[in-house]
Amino acid sequence: MKKRNRLIKIGHRGAKGFVLENTISSIEHAIKLGSESVEIDVYRCNSGEIVVFHDETLERLAKSNERIEDLNLAEIQEVKLKGDLYIPTLEEVIEIANGRVEINIELKGVNTAIGTFELVSKALSTENWKHGDFLISSFIQEELIKYRELDSDILIGVLSETSPIEAIAFAKKIDAYAIHPNFKYLKKSEVEKIQKEGFKVFAYTIKTTLEKQRMKKMGVDGVFCDYPGRYTILKKALRRVQVPFLNSDK
Repeated sequence: MKKRNRLIKIGHRGAKGFVLENTISSIEHAIKLGSESVEIDVYRCNSGEIVVFHDETLERLAKSNERIEDLNLAEIQEVKLKGDLYIPTLEEVIEIANGRVEINIELKGVNTAIGTFELVSKALSTENWKHGDFLISSFIQEELIKYRELDSDILIGVLSETSPIEAIAFAKKIDAYAIHPNFKYLKKSEVEKIQKEGFKVFAYTIKTTLEKQRMKKMGVDGVFCDYPGRYTILKKALRRVQVPFLNSDK
């Protein structure tokens, strides 16, 4: 990711709060709102392709109890999500994004590292993408270890549900770029400790302006947002009526 002297806002699953998550429409909406980075989730389906989806089953978004990993690509392509949207492949997302936005790929399922590496490598062979445009993250340590073995230069983020301090040792082991803690449990002292150890802190998942401001005051480097662009739109509106609401992000 590009070095910035301000808080990085990462569109969570595209623009999850506005358009159905992890769909092409959601990613396009995040780009339209000015997002410089988006986060997506991937699984390896039964026929081997890497598909973009968050849940283990289709129950929440397609009212089916089938597991995404048990379906082949042809079957997945027949699935209709809410709003008549569909489940894209990672290859399709990369092709459509076409270097317009940085992509954080979260490896949700097992056996996702190799297939994801192959697709990212293919993208990096073109003039539209460079290593800093991709960030690979996961809760699954084995997948991150495998990816690091495949690519010594890719940016890696270590996801942490509870204590992010406990993630530091593993982050050092795989030469990670960032640690991604749950913002709900994050403390300023932890942010400072992680950054002192040389890692960026990208906190998940922010839904309101107040939550974003709390993270900004803590000094995190970036936040995953369900509503990318909402804060900027609100701040511009308040400035128009001359309400001294928030300091500049710059």
